[in-house]
Amino acid sequence: MQAEYQLTLPAIDPKQAEPLAMARMEEALNKLGFIPNMYGVMANSPGLLDTYIHGYERFRELSGFTPRRTGSGAARGHRIRRRSHLLRVRGGV
Repeated sequence: MQAEYQLTLPAIDPKQAEPLAMARMEEALNKLGFIPNMYGVMANSPGLLDTYIHGYERFRELSGFTPRRTGSGAARGHRIRRRSHLLRVRGGV
């Protein structure tokens, strides 16, 4: 039987964070209006938080996605395509 180990780290308050983590958390607050809980935990290792945010930003820049193709708009588009596909399959379109 395998035992699972769960790491428990406290979320770091931005005011108590090291300078690099504090800066990244403040940027997130300004961009998103809040600081994701995950960032607070990652702030235990400022380099991890910095690398994660940098990688995410690069992915968004280079992936070719636009704001219209992400989030609920993408889900809505998928539902519309799916519905029209079902109508074609059933002979309705």
